[in-house]
This record gives sequence, structure tokens and C-alpha cells, in this order.
Amino acid sequence: MPQCRVLLVSPPKSGTHLVQELMVALGFRVCGDVVPSSAGRPSFSIRERLAIAKDVLGEEVAPDLTSEQVREEFLARTDAAWHQLFKIWQYRLASSHLSMAEIAQPSMGFPFDVRPELWSAPFSKTPTGLCWTFHAIDVWRTDRMLLAEWDAGGDPRWIFNIRDPRDILLSMVEFLGAVDRYNVIRFPETQMFAPIFRRLSVHQGIDYALSDPRVPFGSYLEQSVTLYNHPKVLSVRFEDLVGPEGGGSAERQLAAVSSVISFLDLECESIEQVTSRIFNRRSFTFNKGRIGRWREVFTSSQVETFNKRFGYLLEAFEYDGSDACDG
Repeated sequence: MPQCRVLLVSPPKSGTHLVQELMVALGFRVCGDVVPSSAGRPSFSIRERLAIAKDVLGEEVAPDLTSEQVREEFLARTDAAWHQLFKIWQYRLASSHLSMAEIAQPSMGFPFDVRPELWSAPFSKTPTGLCWTFHAIDVWRTDRMLLAEWDAGGDPRWIFNIRDPRDILLSMVEFLGAVDRYNVIRFPETQMFAPIFRRLSVHQGIDYALSDPRVPFGSYLEQSVTLYNHPKVLSVRFEDLVGPEGGGSAERQLAAVSSVISFLDLECESIEQVTSRIFNRRSFTFNKGRIGRWREVFTSSQVETFNKRFGYLLEAFEYDGSDACDG
């Protein structure tokens, strides 16, 4: 398992599933605004559970685990301690969404008291081999101690994933129009906007997304411009990671994966084996997974409206705003 810690920022519908599958293939456990496959979900050894419980609760939890009842209580309590630790770091990282574990898993018994020192503990106290994945973070509100630790050469390693904003908007419209297919309870925009988009065709949905300033699109990307330009953040593109199955190339995919492996100082015996696991149609919220679908769907007037409203995002992330559509 990797010994570093990663903070991955990937705006909604930017192909988060691709980079998530990459991190799982590299041996990371994934937590945050994502639903990883079973192989990538956080799981902890007894030693890690003891360390988490000590950090969160301020006590040494070392029961005799030969008793099945005691073992079950220990696992339940340390699971709850991990969720508390995770939620505190969501606050400290200023992520856009906060865990709704209290709703999804009421049996956890939230909340309970935690050590006050946890709010100032270094990020290096969190378990290694985790990829903390969020759709956006507020760089002005991110914990200053974490930034100082990072600036001094410590973890986390920051990765930012981006996609053509026009494809992001199209995928978002399609996702919200079919959101009842997914068990999505954590994100407030699904409750607010899904009922609207379910009533609209895709073309009507695009028009609406281009007219409502509160649609969950531009603000996510605006928060990420700083990360894209930061020299200590590795930026990767959906168009590079997707590979031939999504309209890209094997060469670009190999180069993108190699850049991530190098950035994380990992050793990999077979990069080709890693790339073969990235394009996973069974990933949660997977849609079409293809490059440049906006050209097939956008009308000329929608392209014009997009360029007027969001052309600055194309420029910020270095996408060609002069591309033509097929419609």
C-alpha cells in the first residue's frame, strides 16, 4: 500500500471515476465525494484502528479481541471514530460537501466527543495510503496548518482533474435528468435541481443550465482555477486519462498515468496493467465516458451562449473556445 497521502480535487462530471479507478489501481483507499469499488473503500488494520481511536477519542483502546462480542463493539467504535476523523478533515479542508453519514448510517451513534487537539493535528497523523477525493475545496478557507505542512514538503500530494467544461455541463444535465437512478443523498443540488431537469429534454436542460446561475457548474470550476495554476499541484485531464475506449489515445493515457506515478513517487511493475483498469463502466455515476460529446449535442446558439457565459473557463483551463459543434 502506498505510504503517502493524496488530496484529489475533481469537479462533478469531470470524469472523477477515471482518476478514482486509477488511484484504486495504484493501491490507494478512496474516501470523500465518491463511491469507490469495494477494492478501493477505506479499510483499516487493527493497528490503524487503534491509532485512529487514540487520536480521535484520546484513549488507548486495546481490548481482548478474542471475544466475538468485544471484537464487534471494537470494530463499530473504531468505524465511528474514523467517520468523526473524516468529517473533521472535511471541515478543515473546506470541502464543498460535508459527510451525511448520520443520515446514511444512523447506527453509528453520532455525535460523540472528540479530542479538541484533533482540530489542530497535522495531516500526517491521518492514515497513509488514503486518497481524499472532493469535488471542490475553498482555497481561502482551507486549514492554514495543513497548507503550512504541505508548503514545507509534507503531505498531502495534491492532484487536480479537469475536463472540457462543455462536456462537464452536458454530463451534468444528463446526470441530473436521470438522478433517480442513483442513491445520491449527500449532495443538496440533486434534491434542488434534479426535479427540474427530469422534466426537460437534454436540449432544454442545456438551455436551462446556461440560464440559471445557481446550477452546480461554474462555481465548481471557478474554485479550481487556482489549483490548476499551482506549481505543486499535478493537473490531469479526462481527455488524456480516458484512453481509446473514450475517444482518446493509448499514448496519452500512458503518459498521464506515468505522470501520476512519478508525482507520487510510486513504483509500478506494469503501467499497462494499471491503464487497463481505469475505464470502468461499472463505476458509480458512469455516463458515456467519451471525449467531445458536446459537439454532437450542442446547437450553434447554445455554443454561442456558452462562450459568452463561460468562455473564460475554457481559457482558464486551456481548452479551445473556437471549436465548432455538429448541431
